[in-house]
Amino acid sequence: MAQESSLNDIAQEEVDMASHHVSEQKVWDFFVDLFDGNEYASAGACGNMQHESGLYTDNAENAWNSMTGHSDEWLTERINNNLTGESPSISLSTFLQRSWWVNSIGFGYGLSQWTGSGRRTMLWNRTIDVGLPIDDEDAQLEYIHWEFTEGSYKSVRTAMINATSVEEATRIYCNRYEVGAWSQDRLTQANRFYDTYSGSSGDYYHLYINVTGNGTATVSPSRVEVGDYYTLTCTPASGETLLDIIARETATGMVVAIPVVTGAQTIEMRSSSDIVFDISFSGTPPVPPVPPAKRKKKGMPIWMYPRFKRR
Repeated sequence: MAQESSLNDIAQEEVDMASHHVSEQKVWDFFVDLFDGNEYASAGACGNMQHESGLYTDNAENAWNSMTGHSDEWLTERINNNLTGESPSISLSTFLQRSWWVNSIGFGYGLSQWTGSGRRTMLWNRTIDVGLPIDDEDAQLEYIHWEFTEGSYKSVRTAMINATSVEEATRIYCNRYEVGAWSQDRLTQANRFYDTYSGSSGDYYHLYINVTGNGTATVSPSRVEVGDYYTLTCTPASGETLLDIIARETATGMVVAIPVVTGAQTIEMRSSSDIVFDISFSGTPPVPPVPPAKRKKKGMPIWMYPRFKRR
């Protein structure tokens, strides 16, 4: 019976651990949507999250475990006891207490290893205060979404959407969102995610823009489900004109020249494969100002000429 009990305990521990782990596909799909379909960005975010928390929602920073001698489960269970009134429980003030800090701002917890008191308080507010466990995976993902779309990381989201490689996206996420020490493991994990999950998030195609000149061009959305429409808007800068709009389908290699009009142009289209738009603007050189005509100097009035006496 003792052996059976031990095996049951091990099985239960495995179930408990699995319940805190978010699937890689779910995290991948979440970041693909968050970053407008940029799979480089999704890979970079996933690689960083794998490095930080292993995709475990109850993950406490390893240095905190070592310092306190407590496990992730010990901390999470006591925080969640606030929902049921059970004892023992840990209050928000205890969760933030200075004696638990492992660096200058706190200790990391959760999928994104939220560290500072402000970010951990926000996590608490978005889970415990609304009746959800602090390790609820959907609540933590929603918190990440909020930080990027409404919180302090909107500019980081823009940078991620515009990333053109896995490494660029991985470094942006590490330096500007996680604000963590760089490790090659972040990039190794990101490349693994890209190799494993790229193209797995549904029947979508992506739109890219190359601009020549000082004008601007935007396409919305940049990731489109097959059959849906997208909008391309081209706006010349002052003194420029829109010259060419060339669309290249990456799958077929087909090139299409789109007729242009004077001034800003908005086009609604749809496709079934990735497209690269080459947008060309050309400015008219400014006409140099005509210098004012030089005025002819007049001679000295005759009455001002000196008079000389004849000798």
